[in-house]
Amino acid sequence: MRRFKLFLLIILFAEFIYAQNDLIEAKSITEVYESIGISETDVFTRINNWFALEDNADNDKISLANSEEGHIEVKGITKVLFKNIGTELYPKRSGMAEVLEAKFNYVITIDIVENQYMVNYSLIDMIKEMYGQEETFFNCINFVEIDDIALQEYNDAMEKVFKRNFVFKNKREVFFDNSKSQFEEVSSFILNEAQVKMFNLHEALMSGETED
Repeated sequence: MRRFKLFLLIILFAEFIYAQNDLIEAKSITEVYESIGISETDVFTRINNWFALEDNADNDKISLANSEEGHIEVKGITKVLFKNIGTELYPKRSGMAEVLEAKFNYVITIDIVENQYMVNYSLIDMIKEMYGQEETFFNCINFVEIDDIALQEYNDAMEKVFKRNFVFKNKREVFFDNSKSQFEEVSSFILNEAQVKMFNLHEALMSGETED
């Protein structure tokens, strides 16, 4: 198992060097970092200490830390504020919130081998959506490109919600015209937050600021 993990990391690291970029998929981002000059034990300890810092511990909880395997799993929640499309439907209505809040669960997995370690951030699900569309909303989140089929399924579900609430057709069309940009905004925010988190972890690890 240990040899297989090392082999996998070496392959991924070589691919990343060639691409000179993160491995970004629909709902995950993976990065391999060099840790030359730092023992696997110290990498493991520094990563655990970083997630235990007060600023991180409030949101990220270590769910698994196996020192023998060099494997760490962290569960967390990300909060996203995004533009309320409702302001486009009713621009003259006062008191309407300019932004909405969405929360998502994610998991960070880290595998450590000699001189390098791999970090994967994966979005798991949506906690709550104001119209009860957690699944269809979550399916539209995409770090690469918004999926047209998922978007249509979301719009179809919202069509039913709007009809039940007697929203006029012209208002519904405004919503649907803007729904894709909504998901692009949310996806971009989550991806950027994940990249910043991974960068900050690596910077702290290499600087040694989280040593015991």
